[in-house]
Amino acid sequence: MAYAIVLLFALTGVVLFDHAHRLTRFNATVRGALAGVLGVLLLAATALYVWPALTDTSLDVLQADLAARKGEINKLSAEKSLLSIEADRLIRDATAATHREARDMAALAADVAQVRWVLTTGPKALMADEPFPSGTTPQERLRADVLSLATLRAAPVTTASIDRTPPSALDALKGQMAARMTTPNYDIEAYPDRELIRGRAGRYYVVDLKNASSGVRFFFDGGKYTLARSSQEFRTALNSFVGEILSKFEGKVDYALFVRGSADQKPYEGTFEAGAEYRRIPFVRALGGDKYGVEMSERRVDGRVRNADLPDLRAAFLQKIVAETYPTKPPTILEGAVTPKTDNRDRNVELIMYVNW
Repeated sequence: MAYAIVLLFALTGVVLFDHAHRLTRFNATVRGALAGVLGVLLLAATALYVWPALTDTSLDVLQADLAARKGEINKLSAEKSLLSIEADRLIRDATAATHREARDMAALAADVAQVRWVLTTGPKALMADEPFPSGTTPQERLRADVLSLATLRAAPVTTASIDRTPPSALDALKGQMAARMTTPNYDIEAYPDRELIRGRAGRYYVVDLKNASSGVRFFFDGGKYTLARSSQEFRTALNSFVGEILSKFEGKVDYALFVRGSADQKPYEGTFEAGAEYRRIPFVRALGGDKYGVEMSERRVDGRVRNADLPDLRAAFLQKIVAETYPTKPPTILEGAVTPKTDNRDRNVELIMYVNW
């Protein structure tokens, strides 16, 4: 295309120059001179400007270089996206591994605590159940328990090695529970009323089981009364409480367990959850003023579950879990209540412990 344009300009210049020559021969000197000048100028412009401009390849090279750089930018952008996706995956995997490690550690601690409870409970206990000092970390507690069990296996079983928990162990535990006792799997807080149940004076404690990985208490979803998605973490927390607290009371002090559910005022109506059809729920009736009597009553739930049923259904669920984990002392259900507000924190169930000391 460039060559055709240059040829056209050159031919035009030649034609003008030839025309000037013809005009000069026919005595048209001025017109001939003008045509000759135009022809020379056109030929000179073609040679000096048109031809270099049309045959200059620097613009094509620049455009090609720009296209190549755009391709490199697009390639780097794609690689950046892939690296970002890979980084997110690695972060997720690391977070999941941390949570699994925490769950495995909590489950191992609960298993060791149960073994310790078996070996330290009853008149034929094989080892003394010394309390842990205040501030002992879960890792230190687990290490001490494992070392105790290893020492027990290595030592011969003799009459001298069979000992009961020293009397000071219960005193130390009582002192720890006088205020708020916090562990990775549960918190224990003294209840302000010494006679929550009429005629049963002593110390009452509210036990809040929680997820060891997140440190968050267990709550129920709206309209739900089981903890199916968190059952493993819940059982781990419950096992820790049984092994570390209840095992120390067995055969040494009078104690009892109670469960009390609650729900917020958000209306609900639905069906039973599969495998948890609690149609008859016996409970201790409330007297008012956060007091309970000794008379038993019963809640009957038909095929429809309503909001007013949720507190006692949640208590029945926890009662069943505790009884399966620790059949020695199945808890008693206290009549629950629906709070006058809408709050996720009111969708829970309390584990209450009574100790006669």
